[in-house]
Amino acid sequence: MVPGRRRQGLRDLRFGGGRELADQLGVPLLGQVPLVPALRVGGDEGRPIVVARPDDEASVAFRRIAERIVELAPTRVYRTELKIV
Repeated sequence: MVPGRRRQGLRDLRFGGGRELADQLGVPLLGQVPLVPALRVGGDEGRPIVVARPDDEASVAFRRIAERIVELAPTRVYRTELKIV
């Protein structure tokens, strides 16, 4: 592992790198989650921020991303015998 490389990646994501990467790959950007301290702390403690702090800006961003995934999900069932459970 290259120590500076990890920091570079985090910096890129903080300054619009996610949007740039989505554009390069030709995929939609599902959303942007603010890197608030409670997000890291909750992850370290095993308490998702959407449960521990549902009104936090990061929680709201995660819910919006989930809604976007549902919007983009295929609606056609190709094989009715296959079910997602």
